[in-house]
Amino acid sequence: METTDKLAFSLQVLRRYSVPDTYLRDFNANLQSLTVGEVNEALRKHIHPDTLKIIVYADQSKVQADLSKIGVVSLQ
Repeated sequence: METTDKLAFSLQVLRRYSVPDTYLRDFNANLQSLTVGEVNEALRKHIHPDTLKIIVYADQSKVQADLSKIGVVSLQ
């Protein structure tokens, strides 16, 4: 946490969702303990490529050809 305000806000959010304060203290260690298999399992459970949408904010003339190679492009 960079400031006391950010720390206070984070603690408030944790309490709102009944997450123990140790979540912040142990965050990096918990992240480092994850295995590739666990990450892949979470991705398969929560990320559904068939419904995934990616928003690209760019000059259409510069990116449309490349984007069309990877999927359906809907211009707005």
